[in-house]
Formats: sequence, C-alpha cells, structure tokens
Amino acid sequence: MNQTVRNILAVLAGIISFIVGIMGLHVLTGLIIEMPPFPAGEADTPENWVAFMQGLSVLQILTALISHIGGTFIGAWVAARISNDGKLIVPLVVAFIAMIGGILNVFQIPGQPLWFILTDISFYLPAGLLAGHLAGRKR
Repeated sequence: MNQTVRNILAVLAGIISFIVGIMGLHVLTGLIIEMPPFPAGEADTPENWVAFMQGLSVLQILTALISHIGGTFIGAWVAARISNDGKLIVPLVVAFIAMIGGILNVFQIPGQPLWFILTDISFYLPAGLLAGHLAGRKR
C-alpha cells in the first residue's frame, strides 16, 4: 500500500481510537471516582455548567485530564503503529487534532479551572510524542 494512503488511514484510525479511548476512559474513571449529579435544569446553559464545575473536587477534575491525555495517547499510538514508517508526524497529527478538541472544549464548557485548562492543553502533544516513540520501539 502507498505510504501516503497508509498515513491518511492511520490518522483516521487514530482519531477514531482517540474518541473511543477518551469515552472509555471517561466511563472507567467515572466508575472509580463517583461524579456528582448534574444540577437540575438544562445541561446546555452556561450557569449550570459553572455550578457543576464548581462542585467538582480536584480528583474528579483530574479524571477528565486522565481521560483526555490517555485518549490522545491511545489514538496517537494506534496511528503510529498503523503508519509503520517510524516518523512522528502521524501520531503528532492525531495529538494536534485532539488538542484542537481540547481548546474547543474550553469554549464549550464554562467554569473549568485555569490550572486544568493549561495542564490539559499542554499535555496533548507530549502524549502524542510519547505514543509515537513507544509505538516505534518493537516493530
């Protein structure tokens, strides 16, 4: 198979793996760390999101961080394994797309603590780099 086609398919598989990974990790961490119920009312109002975020403990917020970075790692690792060219560009593309999602998340969910936003955004690309390096080790 042409390497360019393989890389495109690797990125697509990585994005799908990222989405499945982040959702799975959210579910898994939610089973381990109990989350409070969402405040009464509509989930799409900024006031309800702010109230919900203010009611979360640091540990509960960290579960989201673990899910985001873990999902990025999973997606980038899958992309690197499928690409199989030993270069870091494919896992970094997946990590960059995940980071864009994280940035959009900041604007969609108000009330997130600044420390969480900065930590979350700063770990996407390193997770992709680490996944790319580890995926290339045992080929």
